[in-house]
Amino acid sequence: MFNLRSHLLWIVTPLTLIVTMGAGIASATVEEAAHTATPPARPSGEASAVRPQAYAVAGRVVFVDLPSRMLIVQRRDGKFVDVFIAPKTVIRMGGKAMRPADIRVGDRVAMVGKPHAKFVIDAAVMNVAVRSAASISQPE
Repeated sequence: MFNLRSHLLWIVTPLTLIVTMGAGIASATVEEAAHTATPPARPSGEASAVRPQAYAVAGRVVFVDLPSRMLIVQRRDGKFVDVFIAPKTVIRMGGKAMRPADIRVGDRVAMVGKPHAKFVIDAAVMNVAVRSAASISQPE
């Protein structure tokens, strides 16, 4: 009449299938994760650091304000860009280091930095084109 063994079989069999399927899915997920390519680690512990977008500007210096460490550069398209020179900004002319005080109106410059606002850049690296002999001999 009442067969305990057959009733247990009906209960245990589906549970066994569910548990084994779950274990199979879990192991497949672990294997897939092991084979998934991971991005290379960033040097010097910058794993969570988000780098700001770099911005490049090239043009001619039209205004120099040394006390506020600011330049105004006119790009080739005619637009003006304010450039702030931080104390850590690297400035070079012909491969040699320069001071901000050596920059003059009329110098051609190219720089890379972090955009601060529209048409404003905080310069990180600035390269000043070598001046011609005619521009060096002209008095300021």
